[in-house]
Amino acid sequence: MPHSGAFDPALLKKLPKSYLEEDLGHRLIIFASVFLVLQTLLITLFYIGRYLNKTLNGLECWLFMPIGYIFSTAVCILGFFIVKRGGAGRHVEAVLLSDPGMISTRAKIDKAVEYIYILAITGSKLAILCLYLRIFRSRSYRLATYSVAALVGLNWLAGFLLSCTICQPCTFQWDKSIPGGHCGEIMQAYLYISVPNILTDILMLILPLPAIYRLHIDLTAKIGLFATFLMGSSGLIASILRLVTFVHAGNLFKDPTYRCIPTYTYTIAESGTHLIAASMPTLRPLKRHLFPQHSFTKFLDSVLIRISGKESASYSFSWLKQTGAQSSDKKSTGFEEHELRSASTTKLNDVSCLGNADQQSQAPSSKRSQEFV
Repeated sequence: MPHSGAFDPALLKKLPKSYLEEDLGHRLIIFASVFLVLQTLLITLFYIGRYLNKTLNGLECWLFMPIGYIFSTAVCILGFFIVKRGGAGRHVEAVLLSDPGMISTRAKIDKAVEYIYILAITGSKLAILCLYLRIFRSRSYRLATYSVAALVGLNWLAGFLLSCTICQPCTFQWDKSIPGGHCGEIMQAYLYISVPNILTDILMLILPLPAIYRLHIDLTAKIGLFATFLMGSSGLIASILRLVTFVHAGNLFKDPTYRCIPTYTYTIAESGTHLIAASMPTLRPLKRHLFPQHSFTKFLDSVLIRISGKESASYSFSWLKQTGAQSSDKKSTGFEEHELRSASTTKLNDVSCLGNADQQSQAPSSKRSQEFV
């Protein structure tokens, strides 16, 4: 590949025409468009579902989800601008020949993305953690959730301060002609912020798993619960892929306008996937309104029955209705009945009490039960 450091116009014009005309920008535009539509659709369904179940309340509805959506949308829109105004997708030599000013424009857009991206994923993650707080009754689980939320907030603060201070003055990041200006290792800074970001994704993934594992419920119900909470960390893959692009920053610097496409694609995917993940669990009520006869866990149960060749691949705990007064002797799981019904199968309607050992055994209020059912 021709070296991007040769900026002599006479030399650049000697490059192969096919090389100068190569453009991957359309891929980013298509990808950003798809996520823009998905995000808008899912958050609309999120609010419709909450409205139908009269649970349109809480910080996740009026603060964190709007933050996640607004800034995830901004990341997608900047994806259009970085292609049209920043030359993303074309080789740097072709950009220098057509409009050298695009190089600084792309750097300005990159700077804007630094601030917007971290806000997008922070809002969506905090919305997911609010869901955890709604269903975790155990004090230890709630403290763990608050701790993860604090880490998410600190990661945002660190990212914000790092973006503000990585270059002095800030404008030196796109204007290298400023006398006395300097920048730190920008790619190293991206790496340092990405690692705790991935760590919080992992913590959000494993946080509910021990409680689910200890539940005395049927296999399909457990799988349904696992699947529900796995949605909350589905952005982990995009986070890791984005981190890999920073590890190979040397290749990125060789041709920044051309090689930035994967990095920006993963940035859109990460912010958008976190928002979609925050929307998905509360769509179950809407699904039951529209498709009351369809259930993932019923389908899964039928598959397990065929595989095992048994009458039933699970077992019921309806006897808990008669032994609700003794449920305080059970091992605490941090879940109540409405928590299970909201995240799993209709078989869990037979469960009357799976609350904390330190709480009185009682049926949950219908209002809270409806939130995720």
